[in-house]
Amino acid sequence: MKRTPLVIGALAAAVVVSSTSGAVAGAMITGKQVKDESLTGKDVRDASLSQADIAPAAQQSFIGGAAYVLVGRDGSVTRGFPIGAATVSSPFPGTWCVRFDGLDAAQYAALAQTNFVDNDSVAGTPGRVSYVEVDATAPACTPGEVQVLTGTVSASGGSLQVTPGNWGFFLALV
Repeated sequence: MKRTPLVIGALAAAVVVSSTSGAVAGAMITGKQVKDESLTGKDVRDASLSQADIAPAAQQSFIGGAAYVLVGRDGSVTRGFPIGAATVSSPFPGTWCVRFDGLDAAQYAALAQTNFVDNDSVAGTPGRVSYVEVDATAPACTPGEVQVLTGTVSASGGSLQVTPGNWGFFLALV
């Protein structure tokens, strides 16, 4: 084969095209290159996204509420939405103050439930039945926080006795 300038130019062009096409194919696609509203669930590989990849406003539409938190009897937050946005304190035994960053709790209805996994209550056993209550007046908490009361209930002399105690609970603002 005779090496003419035309053959050498064609080979050089082929090398340039093949090397750049691989680089372009291997490059990461950015959000600027994607047309708004063009991606669907079919375009995302299953189990490739985590909760942190989804905007808080979009996450809220999934759960149908403003915020939620699962609190352990020691005040630890084991789950919550928005992620990392809940602060929990206990000024007194059985009294919890929960703040959701960026939310005024007074603007929402608060629902609470005992976390039966994280307490010592036993249904039907006097003095060992746990309770949880949202106190709308929140006298022990600062404005914007939700006050949750936890403890045990027992019957004595025809009346119920409430004993404060630190139990785990689930709280949702809706």
